[in-house]
Amino acid sequence: MMEREGAKEPADVGLLGTKEHVLEQLHALHQAGVTEFSGAPTGTSQERADAIDALMQYAHHH
Repeated sequence: MMEREGAKEPADVGLLGTKEHVLEQLHALHQAGVTEFSGAPTGTSQERADAIDALMQYAHHH
């Protein structure tokens, strides 16, 4: 998939960074017309839970 998309590394196709940065990236995708998103949160169990919570809150508002 990365090769097909012209990505050189995972960061080229992933949403990475602080919660605020990730939500900004997600909003940019939404503004660009993306209608579906599939993610796989990583990190500690608490970080994964926080990421899922943030994504769910975003989804409920958009």
